[in-house]
Amino acid sequence: MANWSVMSGASTLDWSATQNQVPGGATYSALMNSSLDKMYPNLGMELSGRSVATFYIYDSTATRAYGEVRSYVEAGYSPSATLQNLYAIGKSNAVTLAGEIYDGTKYQGRIAIGPGPNGWFNLNAPGAPSRSPGWHRFDIRRLADGVTYNFYVDGVLGRSFTGIANFPWDTVTIGSVAAGSSAGDAYFDGVEIASFSGVAAVPLNIRLVNDAVVLTWSNAAFRLQSSPAASGIYADIPGATSPFTNAFAEPQRFFRLIAN
Repeated sequence: MANWSVMSGASTLDWSATQNQVPGGATYSALMNSSLDKMYPNLGMELSGRSVATFYIYDSTATRAYGEVRSYVEAGYSPSATLQNLYAIGKSNAVTLAGEIYDGTKYQGRIAIGPGPNGWFNLNAPGAPSRSPGWHRFDIRRLADGVTYNFYVDGVLGRSFTGIANFPWDTVTIGSVAAGSSAGDAYFDGVEIASFSGVAAVPLNIRLVNDAVVLTWSNAAFRLQSSPAASGIYADIPGATSPFTNAFAEPQRFFRLIAN
């Protein structure tokens, strides 16, 4: 974790060979074993527009473990920097969004500061995965309008908000609350921040072959998702690459491409 620093008042995460997720077949991940653990890098840029923050988190015994993207008035975090907003995803032991009731079977997200919805909330949209031990992928996706935020668990939409204050991202963090001394493990891997403001749309081609449809597309930077309804919840099809064959097993099935 040579490019990561410890946040003020916090303690370090540690290299661990116990778990690994990204890339497959590698050895290490970052172990958080205390609520005091929290680390960050500044991005070295102010990232606006359509963007995605991805965190792989191994759900173990920690009650609070999550990744964040942050916006500061200055060019990133320092102990004296002024926070404009932060957006978190992972596991919390409470919710604070007005009217929200905590659901300990689900994962959580956070928008720290208004205007617009703010606080901790459950990622409990229909079909959103429940908590389970092991690795999970968490995505915070900001749309091109800058004010719409979607929170995904394992490729499934867990919650969506709009009307969020539009600030550029400049810092990413992993760990817990950087306070107290509560013990509990979680592992972090595959942290990635990406911008897609320059990605052009790619056509998805579908043709009938015997009792199946074959879907093809030309850009591997896009992944295939499907849903039983055109306006329903879309989820990633694990391992799908072009060409992809889908046998008929349902009355209908809808597909789309989404940038990685």
